[in-house]
Amino acid sequence: MTPRYRLTFVTSLLALAFAVPCAAMEPEQAMYSAIGFTGGVLAIEDMDGGYFVGGIPLRFRTMPLAFQFNGEISSEEYVYDDDSIYYEGRRRLMSLDASLLLYPLPPVIPLQPYAIGGGHVFFASYNNSPSDYENDWDDDYGNGYHLGAGLDIQLDDIILNFEARRLWINEDRWGITDREGFRATIGMLFIL
Repeated sequence: MTPRYRLTFVTSLLALAFAVPCAAMEPEQAMYSAIGFTGGVLAIEDMDGGYFVGGIPLRFRTMPLAFQFNGEISSEEYVYDDDSIYYEGRRRLMSLDASLLLYPLPPVIPLQPYAIGGGHVFFASYNNSPSDYENDWDDDYGNGYHLGAGLDIQLDDIILNFEARRLWINEDRWGITDREGFRATIGMLFIL
């Protein structure tokens, strides 16, 4: 088989693979509300390592855009160390974010990549005495924004979700006002 026919054959197989699920999808799937859960890892600059993050997203989609609100909680043990300051302890974090999602493909295709961007606020509690986690908590808050990309796989009334975000965080902690971070999650949403 020549390379030209091979390319035609592979393209035809891919078209057939998408045609079967697309035939079963309803046009109303371009507009929906969904709620679900996510889990993944969050890594923030100047904090030692990453930690688990779990959230509950609420999404409203009107093609080609979607609006999403997300609440997350996480906990980490950290070490902060530069030439002048050394801390080790524990941090609890609750965050709320609002995002705009842009879908470039028509809604009849079950694989839906998207770009995401938005802002977030968070509330954090720090304990710099790791031997006694119950005492000496210090509260703080911050805000920032995020950009990223994701992929939705729509299976009837369930959406499997994979997402990665770059975070920019404004927090006045230890005299540092700007941090960067990375968040990667997987999740499942249920169309209401």
